[in-house]
Amino acid sequence: MFRRNMVLLMTLALFVGVLGVATARADISGGASTPTSTRMRFVTTGDAHTCVILDDYSVRCFGLGSEGRLGSGATANIGASTANSVASSAAIGLGLRRTARAIAAGSAHTCALLDDWSVKCWGYNADGQLGLGGTDSRGDTAGEMGDSLVAIDLGVGRTVQQIAVGGHHSCALLDNYDVKCWGRNSAGQLGYGDTASRGDEANEMGSNLPSVQFPTGRSARSLVAGANHTCALLDDSSVICWGANEFGQLGQNSITAIGDSPTAEVENTLPINLGVGRTALALAAGDGHTCAILDNSTVKCWGAGGNGRLGTNDTADVGDGIGSTVVASAAVDLGTGRTARAITAGAAHTCVLLDNAIVKCWGNGSEGRLGYENANNQGDSPGEMGDALQAVSLGTGRTALAISAGALHTCAVLDDATMKCWGRGASGQRGSDSTASAGRTAGTMGDSLAIVAFSTGRTVSVVESTTTTTTTTTTTSTTTTTTVAPTTSTTSTTAAPTTTAAPTTTAAPAGGDSAPPVVVAVPVTTSTTSTTTTIQPTTTSSTTAPLTTALPTPRFEPVRSLGVLILPPFTSGSSELSSSQTARLTRYATQLRAGDRVTCTAYQSGSPNFVSQLSLRRAKSVCTFLGRRVPGLEVRAITAVADVSAQVQRQDLAGLSPSALLRRVVVQATPGLPKLR
Repeated sequence: MFRRNMVLLMTLALFVGVLGVATARADISGGASTPTSTRMRFVTTGDAHTCVILDDYSVRCFGLGSEGRLGSGATANIGASTANSVASSAAIGLGLRRTARAIAAGSAHTCALLDDWSVKCWGYNADGQLGLGGTDSRGDTAGEMGDSLVAIDLGVGRTVQQIAVGGHHSCALLDNYDVKCWGRNSAGQLGYGDTASRGDEANEMGSNLPSVQFPTGRSARSLVAGANHTCALLDDSSVICWGANEFGQLGQNSITAIGDSPTAEVENTLPINLGVGRTALALAAGDGHTCAILDNSTVKCWGAGGNGRLGTNDTADVGDGIGSTVVASAAVDLGTGRTARAITAGAAHTCVLLDNAIVKCWGNGSEGRLGYENANNQGDSPGEMGDALQAVSLGTGRTALAISAGALHTCAVLDDATMKCWGRGASGQRGSDSTASAGRTAGTMGDSLAIVAFSTGRTVSVVESTTTTTTTTTTTSTTTTTTVAPTTSTTSTTAAPTTTAAPTTTAAPAGGDSAPPVVVAVPVTTSTTSTTTTIQPTTTSSTTAPLTTALPTPRFEPVRSLGVLILPPFTSGSSELSSSQTARLTRYATQLRAGDRVTCTAYQSGSPNFVSQLSLRRAKSVCTFLGRRVPGLEVRAITAVADVSAQVQRQDLAGLSPSALLRRVVVQATPGLPKLR
């Protein structure tokens, strides 16, 4: 009875967000290694607001404006009327020339991972969840955003790979794989063996903020955060969760909290038993439940089973020591031959992006958040899952690239880089410039579902940028976490587009992006200006790709042939990578791995110092991009002078003259030594 009353109280809390008592959800926003995972961190849904990164890497937020969670410098709702529309709203001020890599929305606060690998948070701050050493909200008054909003201090020299935002707490996966969390800690959700909040007083951040201690030899590769719990996918693809556990959401087959006392520390916790030989690829954390995409692309959920959010065709809790254990629970039936590519958990519902790029949702159907044009629960009774569970109708011919589940609404980025949201719209969180809900009555989904209208010419970002390479986790007191699984395994036999092949808004480079790398020998004079560095990992996340595991029989990796990549030319006078260049580099990076040696050579027509420095910056930008995508890559940036009067050898391979190489960068990679594995 106590737990059922708690559910009622949490449900009531959804409706009092204006008072600062809201719920949370978590969407990954940090390191990305597949097209799907990249897109997942560009959209996030909180309790009653939504944020998105657009194709120019600016951030827009809409919905409930109280406490500054929209970062608009005011508290007015955005997207609830034509008078305060999404299209007329301004981009959030992140600072001079700052753009966003990833975005994460909590119950009533929002965090962004910026292009310089720093983190800024705004909105409700009563528990220090903004990490600013106080409790004043930010973003609700003019002059509080932009350069006035300082980046969170996480320690000298430290940068961030991924962020995860829970109900009233926030976490970061640092460049050295340490995890630091701050904000509310009532149930040990920060993982420090106590219940003291962090970040709400001076001198609690930076070097004074400890790192979460994992079992000996283990470190984190990605994070998700629920209402009052946090989970980490570790370097061996195992999963550990800590914080509140009243429904078994920590997966330990008990309801004992972890991380709230010295006798229940994270470092002494065993990984969740997912099944014999089973590991995890991706995680999602809701209010009181957690889900994982396993290494075989199936889905398991545990914790609170109310409304069918676990997809088990009943409402029993899993992992609480009373009902089924996690290991004994069956995988969610997604349909014949279907597997999961990405998953997101809302307050009391779950949605999955399947291998054929369709979306299915189950759990609490109130407000139409499941998108089935009714308010019925799904997954709480026999016969409701599998093939009986229909795809969410997104419009004629439309499929999904990314999804995010909020407290009472859900959003999807579509294959044409537009976005649609359904469920509750009372605060404008659907971005429809009205307060109408959608998805709970007939005729409100599919082609009738409004596309979120951003400012003229702007669409949702669906491609990697030179300044963006991570995935974020967002949660609210009703939490949703989104995670992406590898895109290489699929059982789909249909011709429906998948998220790996979905169209993007970027133009293909001349010659076609699918063309293989071409080797061109050109007479050059190498300059003396060069840099050699080994870039530490900042963009890979084990929530979005399978981790390397030991094989039963040691064997050597085969020798790989990496070829040479010639990038499209840089804009005159610029060293910034274009979308077509990053698209090619992203594909090329899939051939690379730690230990490989890469040389980025920028070509120039003469040797004046200003030309040489610009060329070197171009070479550095290419090598930096690759280094951030591939942890442990050894990179060297150099410039070279092409003799435009000389003949190009093997010109038939490229059709390029020496002069055609000007303003281009040529990437040459050499495989590292084969490693025993």
